[in-house]
Amino acid sequence: MYKLNKCLLVVIFFSTFLGQAFADCENLIGFYEKEEFFPLVYIGSSGVVAWAPEKVMKQRHVYALRNMKKINVVGQQHYFDPFMDESGLKYILSDVDNDFGYVVGCKNAAINVWDDKYKSDIWALIVKVASTEWGKNYADVVLKKDYISLVIGFSLDLISDLDEDKNIEIWLSYTTMYGSRGIIVYEKNEPSSGDWKEVISFCLMCD
Repeated sequence: MYKLNKCLLVVIFFSTFLGQAFADCENLIGFYEKEEFFPLVYIGSSGVVAWAPEKVMKQRHVYALRNMKKINVVGQQHYFDPFMDESGLKYILSDVDNDFGYVVGCKNAAINVWDDKYKSDIWALIVKVASTEWGKNYADVVLKKDYISLVIGFSLDLISDLDEDKNIEIWLSYTTMYGSRGIIVYEKNEPSSGDWKEVISFCLMCD
């Protein structure tokens, strides 16, 4: 009986170990500049949530969103932003193809789920952001009789539905006058509404 229980414990131990070692990918998305990667959001129990700056990423590889190329995570470093008085973790990638891009933790992430029905809501969001005191630094909004023309410093990078709840996420990026890159992620509150909530706004070393 003792030997049987001991064997059973060994089986349970190795099953648990292997399950942790080969756990499913983390459903996250973030961006990299050069070889430095910053996770931004992930799927939590309440849906799409901001990635906490000190949260540790467990997996040792991610996938380039552009071509789903596997990229190894070869290290991590602490950073400190004196403007935000905030510290966090960034990750070092190997063999990135270009200076800027998005990466995902899982190959099956629901990214670029474009549909023409989102078009008016997306433009309304961009106009709303560009009309704020902060947004005016990056956009010149010209209202015309039958359309809206935007000369805009924002880039609409991605449309996602990471938790597949039909409430899409919009990814906007911008570059400050000092060259720092900022990224803002909004999620639509309800599919039928025009309301959006800010999931995360990230800009390292931005005054």
